[in-house]
Amino acid sequence: MTDDQLRLLGLAAHVDLSTVDGRMWSNRVLVDFFHDLQSVFRPKTVLEIGAFDAFFSRRMRQELPSSKIIAFEANPHNHAHHSSTHDYSSMRIDYLNLAVSDRIGNIDFQVQTKKEGVEVSKIAGDNSLLKRAHTEGSIGYETVTVPTVTLDKFLSNSNYAADDFSAWVDVEGAAEMVFSGANSIMKRMQSVFIEVEEREHWNGQWLLEDIETYMNSHGLRLVARDFENAHQFNVVFVKEELMRHYLFKDRMVVFTNRLANMQA
Repeated sequence: MTDDQLRLLGLAAHVDLSTVDGRMWSNRVLVDFFHDLQSVFRPKTVLEIGAFDAFFSRRMRQELPSSKIIAFEANPHNHAHHSSTHDYSSMRIDYLNLAVSDRIGNIDFQVQTKKEGVEVSKIAGDNSLLKRAHTEGSIGYETVTVPTVTLDKFLSNSNYAADDFSAWVDVEGAAEMVFSGANSIMKRMQSVFIEVEEREHWNGQWLLEDIETYMNSHGLRLVARDFENAHQFNVVFVKEELMRHYLFKDRMVVFTNRLANMQA
Protein backbone atom coordinates (compact mmCIF):
# COMPACT_ATOMS: atom_id res chain seq x y z
CA MET A 1 0.00 0.00 0.00
CA THR A 2 1.43 3.38 -1.00
CA ASP A 3 1.80 6.41 1.27
CA ASP A 4 -1.08 8.19 -0.47
CA GLN A 5 -3.33 5.16 -0.08
CA LEU A 6 -2.47 4.93 3.62
CA ARG A 7 -3.15 8.62 4.13
CA LEU A 8 -6.56 8.38 2.48
CA LEU A 9 -7.44 5.30 4.49
CA GLY A 10 -7.61 7.64 7.47
CA LEU A 11 -10.72 9.24 5.94
CA ALA A 12 -12.60 6.10 6.96
CA ALA A 13 -12.71 7.54 10.48
CA HIS A 14 -15.34 9.98 9.16
CA VAL A 15 -17.50 7.32 7.47
CA ASP A 16 -20.01 4.88 8.95
CA LEU A 17 -18.73 1.85 7.08
CA SER A 18 -21.30 -0.40 8.73
CA THR A 19 -24.25 1.09 6.79
CA VAL A 20 -25.12 1.47 3.13
CA ASP A 21 -26.13 5.08 3.81
CA GLY A 22 -22.74 5.85 5.28
CA ARG A 23 -20.84 4.33 2.40
CA MET A 24 -23.07 6.00 -0.21
CA TRP A 25 -22.66 9.33 1.59
CA SER A 26 -18.91 9.04 1.08
CA ASN A 27 -19.54 8.53 -2.64
CA ARG A 28 -21.78 11.60 -2.91
CA VAL A 29 -19.19 13.72 -1.12
CA LEU A 30 -16.43 12.50 -3.45
CA VAL A 31 -18.53 13.16 -6.57
CA ASP A 32 -19.30 16.69 -5.39
CA PHE A 33 -15.61 17.23 -4.62
CA PHE A 34 -14.67 16.26 -8.18
CA HIS A 35 -17.28 18.62 -9.59
CA ASP A 36 -15.99 21.39 -7.33
CA LEU A 37 -12.49 20.83 -8.71
CA GLN A 38 -13.75 21.38 -12.25
CA SER A 39 -15.05 24.80 -11.24
CA VAL A 40 -11.50 25.58 -10.07
CA PHE A 41 -9.52 24.05 -12.96
CA ARG A 42 -12.08 24.79 -15.71
CA PRO A 43 -10.78 22.27 -18.30
CA LYS A 44 -11.41 23.18 -21.91
CA THR A 45 -12.52 19.62 -22.67
CA VAL A 46 -14.30 17.23 -20.32
CA LEU A 47 -14.27 13.49 -21.02
CA GLU A 48 -16.67 10.85 -19.71
CA ILE A 49 -15.49 7.34 -20.54
CA GLY A 50 -17.99 4.57 -19.87
CA ALA A 51 -20.75 7.14 -19.84
CA PHE A 52 -23.95 5.02 -19.64
CA ASP A 53 -26.53 7.86 -19.71
CA ALA A 54 -23.84 10.60 -19.51
CA PHE A 55 -25.06 11.87 -16.15
CA PHE A 56 -21.66 13.37 -15.33
CA SER A 57 -21.53 15.10 -18.71
CA ARG A 58 -25.02 16.52 -18.28
CA ARG A 59 -24.14 17.95 -14.89
CA MET A 60 -20.87 19.35 -16.23
CA ARG A 61 -22.70 21.10 -19.04
CA GLN A 62 -24.58 23.12 -16.43
CA GLU A 63 -21.41 23.89 -14.51
CA LEU A 64 -19.03 24.55 -17.43
CA PRO A 65 -21.12 26.10 -20.22
CA SER A 66 -18.08 26.93 -22.37
CA SER A 67 -16.23 23.60 -22.21
CA LYS A 68 -16.34 20.90 -24.86
CA ILE A 69 -17.88 17.71 -23.46
CA ILE A 70 -17.43 14.23 -24.93
CA ALA A 71 -19.17 11.15 -23.52
CA PHE A 72 -18.02 7.74 -24.78
CA GLU A 73 -20.38 4.78 -24.35
CA ALA A 74 -19.30 1.45 -25.86
CA ASN A 75 -22.42 -0.63 -25.16
CA PRO A 76 -24.68 -0.19 -28.22
CA HIS A 77 -27.77 -1.12 -26.17
CA ASN A 78 -27.05 1.66 -23.68
CA HIS A 79 -26.28 4.16 -26.41
CA ALA A 80 -29.43 3.47 -28.41
CA HIS A 81 -31.66 3.61 -25.32
CA HIS A 82 -30.26 6.80 -23.85
CA SER A 83 -30.01 8.54 -27.22
CA SER A 84 -33.77 8.08 -27.50
CA THR A 85 -34.46 9.56 -24.05
CA HIS A 86 -32.00 12.49 -23.94
CA ASP A 87 -31.35 15.22 -26.49
CA TYR A 88 -27.58 15.33 -26.17
CA SER A 89 -27.19 17.52 -29.23
CA SER A 90 -29.21 20.34 -27.69
CA MET A 91 -27.01 20.07 -24.58
CA ARG A 92 -23.88 20.31 -26.77
CA ILE A 93 -22.64 16.95 -25.55
CA ASP A 94 -20.98 14.60 -28.03
CA TYR A 95 -22.52 11.29 -26.90
CA LEU A 96 -20.63 8.70 -28.94
CA ASN A 97 -21.08 4.96 -29.37
CA LEU A 98 -17.35 4.31 -29.18
CA ALA A 99 -15.13 2.21 -26.95
CA VAL A 100 -11.96 3.89 -25.71
CA SER A 101 -9.05 1.47 -25.77
CA ASP A 102 -5.43 0.96 -26.82
CA ARG A 103 -6.25 0.51 -30.51
CA ILE A 104 -8.11 2.01 -33.45
CA GLY A 105 -10.69 0.06 -35.44
CA ASN A 106 -13.02 -2.48 -33.84
CA ILE A 107 -13.00 -4.36 -30.54
CA ASP A 108 -15.11 -6.99 -28.79
CA PHE A 109 -17.35 -5.72 -26.00
CA GLN A 110 -18.87 -8.15 -23.49
CA VAL A 111 -22.56 -7.63 -22.70
CA GLN A 112 -23.85 -9.76 -19.84
CA THR A 113 -27.10 -11.53 -20.73
CA LYS A 114 -27.48 -13.99 -17.83
CA LYS A 115 -26.36 -14.15 -14.21
CA GLU A 116 -26.76 -17.46 -12.40
CA GLY A 117 -29.06 -18.61 -15.23
CA VAL A 118 -31.35 -15.57 -14.92
CA GLU A 119 -31.70 -13.21 -17.89
CA VAL A 120 -30.59 -9.63 -17.22
CA SER A 121 -31.11 -6.42 -19.16
CA LYS A 122 -28.53 -5.56 -21.80
CA ILE A 123 -29.04 -1.92 -20.84
CA ALA A 124 -26.71 -1.79 -17.86
CA GLY A 125 -23.69 0.03 -16.53
CA ASP A 126 -21.63 -2.99 -15.45
CA ASN A 127 -20.53 -4.38 -18.82
CA SER A 128 -16.99 -4.18 -20.09
CA LEU A 129 -14.37 -4.90 -22.69
CA LEU A 130 -13.32 -7.62 -20.22
CA LYS A 131 -15.15 -10.65 -18.87
CA ARG A 132 -15.76 -11.03 -15.16
CA ALA A 133 -13.13 -12.94 -13.22
CA HIS A 134 -13.80 -15.98 -11.04
CA THR A 135 -17.38 -16.47 -12.29
CA GLU A 136 -16.83 -20.06 -13.54
CA GLY A 137 -19.47 -19.95 -16.24
CA SER A 138 -22.19 -18.39 -14.11
CA ILE A 139 -22.44 -15.40 -16.45
CA GLY A 140 -23.68 -15.54 -20.04
CA TYR A 141 -22.42 -13.02 -22.57
CA GLU A 142 -23.33 -11.50 -25.88
CA THR A 143 -20.08 -10.46 -27.56
CA VAL A 144 -20.65 -7.42 -29.76
CA THR A 145 -18.09 -5.80 -32.05
CA VAL A 146 -17.94 -2.05 -31.52
CA PRO A 147 -15.83 0.74 -33.02
CA THR A 148 -12.92 1.82 -30.85
CA VAL A 149 -10.56 4.77 -30.66
CA THR A 150 -7.56 5.82 -28.61
CA LEU A 151 -7.75 9.10 -26.75
CA ASP A 152 -4.42 10.13 -28.26
CA LYS A 153 -5.71 9.75 -31.80
CA PHE A 154 -9.24 11.05 -31.16
CA LEU A 155 -7.99 14.17 -29.42
CA SER A 156 -5.20 14.86 -31.93
CA ASN A 157 -7.77 16.85 -33.92
CA SER A 158 -6.83 20.53 -34.13
CA ASN A 159 -10.01 21.37 -32.17
CA TYR A 160 -8.28 20.02 -29.06
CA ALA A 161 -4.69 21.09 -29.75
CA ALA A 162 -4.60 23.76 -27.03
CA ASP A 163 -6.95 22.03 -24.60
CA ASP A 164 -6.44 20.66 -21.15
CA PHE A 165 -8.64 17.80 -19.96
CA SER A 166 -10.42 16.25 -17.02
CA ALA A 167 -11.90 12.77 -17.19
CA TRP A 168 -14.56 10.69 -15.45
CA VAL A 169 -13.68 7.02 -16.06
CA ASP A 170 -16.01 4.11 -15.26
CA VAL A 171 -14.93 1.30 -17.55
CA GLU A 172 -15.46 -1.78 -15.38
CA GLY A 173 -11.87 -2.90 -15.10
CA ALA A 174 -10.61 -1.81 -18.53
CA ALA A 175 -8.45 1.10 -17.31
CA GLU A 176 -5.25 -0.37 -18.74
CA MET A 177 -6.74 -0.41 -22.23
CA VAL A 178 -8.04 3.16 -21.89
CA PHE A 179 -4.83 4.70 -20.62
CA SER A 180 -2.45 2.69 -22.79
CA GLY A 181 -3.87 4.72 -25.67
CA ALA A 182 -3.68 8.05 -23.84
CA ASN A 183 -0.01 8.64 -23.05
CA SER A 184 0.26 11.85 -25.08
CA ILE A 185 -2.84 13.60 -23.75
CA MET A 186 -2.01 12.64 -20.15
CA LYS A 187 0.50 15.50 -20.23
CA ARG A 188 -2.53 17.82 -20.32
CA MET A 189 -4.78 15.86 -17.98
CA GLN A 190 -5.73 17.95 -14.96
CA SER A 191 -7.81 15.50 -12.95
CA VAL A 192 -9.31 12.02 -13.15
CA PHE A 193 -12.21 10.41 -11.29
CA ILE A 194 -12.04 6.64 -11.68
CA GLU A 195 -13.59 3.49 -10.25
CA VAL A 196 -10.87 1.13 -9.00
CA GLU A 197 -10.54 -2.33 -7.50
CA GLU A 198 -8.08 -3.78 -4.99
CA ARG A 199 -8.98 -7.35 -6.00
CA GLU A 200 -9.51 -8.74 -9.50
CA HIS A 201 -13.12 -8.37 -10.63
CA TRP A 202 -12.37 -8.59 -14.36
CA ASN A 203 -9.87 -10.83 -16.11
CA GLY A 204 -6.41 -9.29 -16.35
CA GLN A 205 -7.44 -5.87 -15.09
CA TRP A 206 -5.23 -3.17 -13.57
CA LEU A 207 -5.75 -2.87 -9.82
CA LEU A 208 -5.48 0.34 -7.80
CA GLU A 209 -1.71 0.17 -7.39
CA ASP A 210 -1.24 -0.30 -11.16
CA ILE A 211 -3.44 2.72 -11.87
CA GLU A 212 -1.68 4.82 -9.23
CA THR A 213 1.73 3.92 -10.69
CA TYR A 214 0.56 4.96 -14.14
CA MET A 215 -0.98 8.23 -12.90
CA ASN A 216 2.13 9.09 -10.88
CA SER A 217 4.27 8.58 -13.99
CA HIS A 218 2.22 11.34 -15.63
CA GLY A 219 2.39 13.73 -12.70
CA LEU A 220 -1.02 13.00 -11.13
CA ARG A 221 -1.39 12.23 -7.42
CA LEU A 222 -4.05 10.33 -5.53
CA VAL A 223 -5.87 12.95 -3.42
CA ALA A 224 -9.29 11.55 -2.40
CA ARG A 225 -11.41 8.41 -2.29
CA ASP A 226 -14.79 7.11 -1.17
CA PHE A 227 -15.72 3.91 0.66
CA GLU A 228 -18.55 2.73 -1.56
CA ASN A 229 -17.51 -0.94 -1.30
CA ALA A 230 -14.78 -2.81 0.55
CA HIS A 231 -12.51 -3.56 -2.42
CA GLN A 232 -14.18 -1.54 -5.19
CA PHE A 233 -14.47 2.21 -4.82
CA ASN A 234 -13.75 5.53 -6.52
CA VAL A 235 -10.68 7.74 -6.34
CA VAL A 236 -9.60 11.16 -7.60
CA PHE A 237 -6.21 12.01 -9.09
CA VAL A 238 -5.02 15.59 -9.59
CA LYS A 239 -2.03 16.99 -11.47
CA GLU A 240 0.60 17.69 -8.84
CA GLU A 241 1.27 21.29 -9.86
CA LEU A 242 -2.44 22.10 -9.54
CA MET A 243 -2.42 20.90 -5.94
CA ARG A 244 -0.58 24.13 -5.05
CA HIS A 245 -3.59 26.21 -6.13
CA TYR A 246 -5.10 27.85 -3.04
CA LEU A 247 -8.61 26.94 -4.19
CA PHE A 248 -7.61 23.28 -4.42
CA LYS A 249 -6.67 23.40 -0.75
CA ASP A 250 -10.00 25.04 0.02
CA ARG A 251 -11.92 22.28 -1.80
CA MET A 252 -9.96 19.62 0.09
CA VAL A 253 -11.03 21.18 3.39
CA VAL A 254 -14.65 21.27 2.23
CA PHE A 255 -14.42 17.61 1.19
CA THR A 256 -13.09 16.39 4.55
CA ASN A 257 -15.52 18.59 6.50
CA ARG A 258 -18.47 17.19 4.59
CA LEU A 259 -17.37 13.65 5.38
CA ALA A 260 -17.06 14.53 9.05
CA ASN A 261 -20.46 16.21 9.14
CA MET A 262 -22.18 12.95 8.25
CA GLN A 263 -20.99 11.57 11.59
CA ALA A 264 -21.97 14.65 13.58
